[in-house]
Amino acid sequence: MTAHAMLPTPDWNELYRLAVTETDVRHLPKRIADAHRAIMERIEATATKPRSEEQQMMNDALHGLRVLQQEFESHLQEYGELRRGPNLGLAED
Repeated sequence: MTAHAMLPTPDWNELYRLAVTETDVRHLPKRIADAHRAIMERIEATATKPRSEEQQMMNDALHGLRVLQQEFESHLQEYGELRRGPNLGLAED
């Protein structure tokens, strides 16, 4: 068994925390995707159980990831517009 195989897999809550606290926008998409995947896997694993506090927390976390993804995409769009300069309504050649 390798050292890598012995490391515990972070739970959905830890991956969510890493996503919402990521400060490097280059890593943010992967953090969001990792957290989303872990939450969805956990939801599937607990789907047959009665509604729990954890399920509500996961729903809240999924909502938070959607907001974070939207903010990230908005940031990218604004950055792209800043790099292109202001839109003066002129046709591009």
